[in-house]
Amino acid sequence: MKSLVGAWLPEGGVLGIRPAGAVADHGDARTPLWTVGYREDEVRAVADGPRSLLVAGACGAGRAQLRAVLTASDGSWWESTRSWPGSFVAVRRDQAGVSVRGDLCGLRTVYWARLGEAVVWADAAAPLAAAIGTGPDLVRALCAMTVTGVDPLGGHSLFEKVHRVPPGGVLRIDPDGVRVRPAPPLPPVVGHDHQQRLAAAITAAVRLRVAAAKSPTTDLSGGLDSGTLASVAAGFAPTLGITWRDRFSINSDVHYARDLARQVPGLDHEIVTGTEESANYHGLQDVAEVPFTDGPSLALATLGTFDLIYAAARAHDSDMHLSGEGGDAVLTGWGALLVDAWTPGRRREVLTLIAHWARLGDTSVAHTARRLLALARADHHRELARLAEALRRGPVAVDRPNLLARCGPRPGTAWLTRHGRHAVADIVDASRTWTPRGVPPGRRDYWDAIHHSGTTHADTARIAEHHDIALHLPYLDDTVIGVCAIAPELLRFSPRDYKPLLHGLRGTVPDLLLERRTAGAFDGTARVGLTAREPWVRDLIASSRLADAGLIDPARATATLDRTLCGMHSHAEIHHLIATETWARVVDHHRDHWWTPTGRKDPACA
Repeated sequence: MKSLVGAWLPEGGVLGIRPAGAVADHGDARTPLWTVGYREDEVRAVADGPRSLLVAGACGAGRAQLRAVLTASDGSWWESTRSWPGSFVAVRRDQAGVSVRGDLCGLRTVYWARLGEAVVWADAAAPLAAAIGTGPDLVRALCAMTVTGVDPLGGHSLFEKVHRVPPGGVLRIDPDGVRVRPAPPLPPVVGHDHQQRLAAAITAAVRLRVAAAKSPTTDLSGGLDSGTLASVAAGFAPTLGITWRDRFSINSDVHYARDLARQVPGLDHEIVTGTEESANYHGLQDVAEVPFTDGPSLALATLGTFDLIYAAARAHDSDMHLSGEGGDAVLTGWGALLVDAWTPGRRREVLTLIAHWARLGDTSVAHTARRLLALARADHHRELARLAEALRRGPVAVDRPNLLARCGPRPGTAWLTRHGRHAVADIVDASRTWTPRGVPPGRRDYWDAIHHSGTTHADTARIAEHHDIALHLPYLDDTVIGVCAIAPELLRFSPRDYKPLLHGLRGTVPDLLLERRTAGAFDGTARVGLTAREPWVRDLIASSRLADAGLIDPARATATLDRTLCGMHSHAEIHHLIATETWARVVDHHRDHWWTPTGRKDPACA
């Protein structure tokens, strides 16, 4: 697995281990630093005396920009890196210690753990857990699966005693200890040309990837996000767009993809068709063959689809594949965003949007407006306390999550045992200590969606690595998020235009795509896959790790499976459960694969 791993050692300390597969050591005796799985052109470093900077990943900074960061102050050096196109981890070292920053969305999250008097850090949590001898934190994983609107992590991770640097933050390790500096606010932008700024950011992000690719390929779903990237990429080099056709769902995506490929010069097109064999949950039965993910990845359900797409990419001699994932989170905003927009001079337009939202939810305008008003008045910390109290009080019945609630239970809470309910409630309560106060509900939801997308697709990229494909997600670059996050709410939610922020690319992206008003559905492949793998799913639930820990009742989960198979329940909850149970098993399988001994080990680092 591609990773960046480092450590800070006490004076004279010896770690005694190094990452398995490490091909380069970029550090020194006090601050060793290893890269695993990176190509040579993906790792760049500059130094000036005791100071050095290393970036790992796709980074569009020139050498002069890299060197300028060496002389920047300790409190602001990472702010300069936010303006660089790409997705990367940056590490700056000096005489006193080391500083590490990931990105704004969590696609490149930084983790750390104590190993005796040493501190080890990496851009994945599982290797650190293996180093210190801990395992998955099943309660936090369960919390992510059973409640919504709650950050179960804060500075924690999904592994016990492994700490997370929240997205946008910077890790600092020196003789004074370990500190995490929160993300600085995004700088204000002069002017209102958000669409043109976004067009420039996306163009730079795509150009960076295409320039480093042998034979670029891209998703071409027929939707706006992937179609935009495909159109931009084809302007720089011949690009193959790959469309996955779901035989078991009805939508117009393939037709849009085919028409788009005809209109964009330089864009070739290939369609791969799903089968019953490649439907959901294919390839999960043999844990040894399941790609490693750092958390319960919902993408694991679609391994069969990835097999088809990446086989087509490899046949094209591609080593770089673009994906439009993350576009929905970054370019749009739903529900609570309208509360933030409710200001004098804009209320008539907001009421129009509320009516549009009501139609989407098949409810009355008055009912939707009342719920939005209640959302605006709600105190998020108080709502978290009420949710924790409700979980402790007894079973919580819910058919589907309330999309306009600040937080609440998901249907999976019905599976919780008394111990499970109290364990989740404790984390919900604790989350109030790291959940900021006073954040408008729309802005909170927007950043929650971006962070969820980033951490989710970090594992999607790891699945692509399993096929020797570098997956790139330009919508999750800091430069792209930085433009979208400060754009007016009504540029991210419009009943007349879908994703109007992308209209700055009109001319590069054909009108047929920018004016599309529909979205594809792929529920058929989930239904077919679950039916085909029913015996395996039942065995998975019967041998549940969550049940072994006393957290869920497998009989209740099986009852939900029965209702899902009969079409009486959404696939979402069983999908989450399968991902969590599979992840716990894969982690156990990989536990001894992360590190190799190097000889003497200092007791201070044990």
